[in-house]
Amino acid sequence: MTNFEVLVVEDDVIAQMTLSQMLEDMGLKSVHIASNLEEAKTILQSKKVDLALLDVFLHGSRSGIEIAKLINEHYKFPVVYLTASHDSETFRMMNKTEHHGILEKPYIYDDIYDAVDAVHKKLAGSKSENDTSAYYHDLRNQVFNALTIGVCLLDEQQKIIRANDAFRDLLSTTHEELNDLEISRVFPQIGSKVILGSSLTYKHSWEQIVERGSDRKFISANISNYKSQGKIFHVISVKDITPLKSSLEKLENELEQNKILRAELQHRVKNSLNMVLGFLYMKEQLYKQSPVEKSFKKLQTRIQILARIHTLFFKEDFLQKIECQEFIDSLKVEAFNDYQDIECGYQISDPSFSFNNDVGIKLGLVINELISTAQESGLFKIRIKLEEVEGMINVTLFSEDHDYSFDIKDCEGQIGYQIIQQIGGLENIVRGSAEDQSLLKVRIANVNL
Repeated sequence: MTNFEVLVVEDDVIAQMTLSQMLEDMGLKSVHIASNLEEAKTILQSKKVDLALLDVFLHGSRSGIEIAKLINEHYKFPVVYLTASHDSETFRMMNKTEHHGILEKPYIYDDIYDAVDAVHKKLAGSKSENDTSAYYHDLRNQVFNALTIGVCLLDEQQKIIRANDAFRDLLSTTHEELNDLEISRVFPQIGSKVILGSSLTYKHSWEQIVERGSDRKFISANISNYKSQGKIFHVISVKDITPLKSSLEKLENELEQNKILRAELQHRVKNSLNMVLGFLYMKEQLYKQSPVEKSFKKLQTRIQILARIHTLFFKEDFLQKIECQEFIDSLKVEAFNDYQDIECGYQISDPSFSFNNDVGIKLGLVINELISTAQESGLFKIRIKLEEVEGMINVTLFSEDHDYSFDIKDCEGQIGYQIIQQIGGLENIVRGSAEDQSLLKVRIANVNL
């Protein structure tokens, strides 16, 4: 209590000396003594006072109560009454003022100590609460201004009442320019395209370009509402999406360039395949009515199917990944409809398993060559099973022709088998099994999903 300052208003000199000594014994260094209302006023106007000990009757009148009223109205610090009176009117008048206790005379040191200590502790607690409140208020301000997302608050008239540093930076403006400004001046969409709702569940988002001189930014904005002290406030948060927009624009340009390159690649591949077909046709004409004529026709069919598989994978739907069932359905319609002399069924372990473009092209070619090889081997009805096992796609050929004898060695000289060997690799070609009646299995790595 060393820095606690007390005003003692007492008209009795002995009482003044006694109270002054008691307060000094408590460790108080600043004790101010007044004998009447005028002296008390002089001290109040010139000194910082934390507590007043007021004798009620000063020179025969209740001047102590008048001093208490003055302190209550203008100075707002605690008052403790000292009185020898017991009449109800005096107590009624004291209790009409704000006070922190009434000490009846005669009093002892402990009475004065307890009264002063109680007031000191209460004031210290209040100061601590105020300090804490000020600390958290300052902390909230620091957090508010440290946010990387711009935030501003609007009142019910849609005027800006507060904005953080990030908000001002994004809009390249100052606090003075924003203060009390209608939000429609900042965001023209508000009031025209965007109507601020009053519901606490109201939310709205939009994007716009903000230009200040040569500075041009893309921003994303969000509005939400909150309620405080019965009033609805709007919160607008904004963030700079200029880098994102630039990246998206760059990506779109790259995709467009990629689309052009893919189209050029497809054009060149199909022109090359067309040249091969023309060469095979001319060779076919040279060997009319000879045993090799049929071989040239089969090669032309194989090239046509190869071209259709290639075209299939240049469709927009197949740029990223392909589900197996959709892939097979497309192949049957767009690639394998030229196979008239052989019936082929498909069995897929999991129709949803998928693969990328590169794997799909290999898979399409392998299936095509399996069908072609089976046809050249005299089979009329086959089944192809596809399953994914530990990162590999197993493509297994089965014969549905009963009592048909098939030897893989009979196929090893065929072009189709050699193509399969080139695509899958010799180590990934497995001979069929009598147990499951399979004829041939090709394993293709399902990578880069």
